[in-house]
Amino acid sequence: LRRAVQRHISRKSYAVGFATAGQTVRSRRGDCSEHAVLLAAALRVHGLPSRLITGLAWMPGSNARPGRFLWHMWVQVAAEGEWRDLDPTLRDEVHVCSNIAFTISDGTDADLHRDDIALLEVLGREMEIELVGRPDPEGEAR
Repeated sequence: LRRAVQRHISRKSYAVGFATAGQTVRSRRGDCSEHAVLLAAALRVHGLPSRLITGLAWMPGSNARPGRFLWHMWVQVAAEGEWRDLDPTLRDEVHVCSNIAFTISDGTDADLHRDDIALLEVLGREMEIELVGRPDPEGEAR
């Protein structure tokens, strides 16, 4: 399902505000929030509990630019008694152990509104993030 969502959203775009799963299926357009909402809905249709996670994701650098943390949304699915991270924006399955979760949401309007307020409180503060361990040659945080 993660790969199907990644392939289905063929127009990666930050222009979409926060579309529903139905809107995303029709438009095939969106950023990480549309990917996450669509994957969570697909998982739930198949009877798998899921939730939306908002936080910081480590994006590896390149020769021209160092790695950095960016705001991101991904999904967690309940499987085998634990919550597992899934990132439907990525082509290849990767572990998102270097992500930092700030909010967990069921995707309802009330829950997302509460999360928006929590994020505003975080954004208003100065943060320092220390990477423990050395990045590997591709710039992945460990």
